[in-house]
Amino acid sequence: IEAQDHALPRDMEGKRAVVVGGGPAGFMAAMTLKRRGCDVTLLEKDLKPGGQVITASTCILKDKLYWCVEDYMHRAEAMGVTICLGKEATAESILEMKPDLVICATGGHALVPGKLPGVTNENVCTAPEIILGQKKSKGGNAVVIGSGMTGLETTEILNEGGNHVT
Repeated sequence: IEAQDHALPRDMEGKRAVVVGGGPAGFMAAMTLKRRGCDVTLLEKDLKPGGQVITASTCILKDKLYWCVEDYMHRAEAMGVTICLGKEATAESILEMKPDLVICATGGHALVPGKLPGVTNENVCTAPEIILGQKKSKGGNAVVIGSGMTGLETTEILNEGGNHVT
């Protein structure tokens, strides 16, 4: 259904839009605006688009998840969306483009419970930091809070590093 060209009103002809964020939501917003007649520029601060899909697709047997981002990027480019990778959005850079509309689709971040004693210690990190290899733990003791898919994948990576995980 997503790939079908549902009839949208072309009520944004001559309008200029900036979409901040190159994850699935940013690409969908950009393509929807383009289908409505808008001139669209998508800004992604990283050189690789995808947002949290990058983290998810890094896990064991989940590399094909990234295909959706590649598909979105190809479709957006084919529609004429201007995609700027490695370009962080600032108030100044957005204002220079003189947009009629700005959509912030910068996604989410790992939740860190601020009132948990010790949460700011050097040995505390988030699941994405472990999954993406930004932080490593070898042969120590680890505690993973959360037993959803992300928690289980983090546990697996820590176990493979020789850690004792609770």
